[in-house]
Amino acid sequence: MYEPETDRVTVLLKNLSGPAGVAVSQDGAYVLVSNFIGNNTIRYWLRGPGANTYESINFQERPDNIRRTVVGDFWRAAAMVKQPAQSVVPIGQRMDGFGRVSRTINLEAWYGNQLISEVHEFGGELYLGSRFTTFVGVYRF
Repeated sequence: MYEPETDRVTVLLKNLSGPAGVAVSQDGAYVLVSNFIGNNTIRYWLRGPGANTYESINFQERPDNIRRTVVGDFWRAAAMVKQPAQSVVPIGQRMDGFGRVSRTINLEAWYGNQLISEVHEFGGELYLGSRFTTFVGVYRF
């Protein structure tokens, strides 16, 4: 956490296994952290009764970047693992601050088994990015 007034940096969580993305809640009460190798999303409380505590709120294979939407929930890039071959399917997930997923979009038709790293909603569309492709995808609702 960076405090511009004091130019101070504070480490909030240590020993994470692949932190890939962070998003601050609309009211600034908590931050969500996607833990790529740990296969979970962590909620760290910045203020309120649970300040300076954290909990794992969602378990999902390979969660990547996470972005807050204008209404206050979140879009997260992630993957599903297909059995028995253990191949990955790129997905986008809309979730709330408690880790409840309200929508999952399967992106395999466009990205194959390439992981996506970014899902950003703007104007009723999702903009998708992957460091493994040479294009930006647009998904229309």
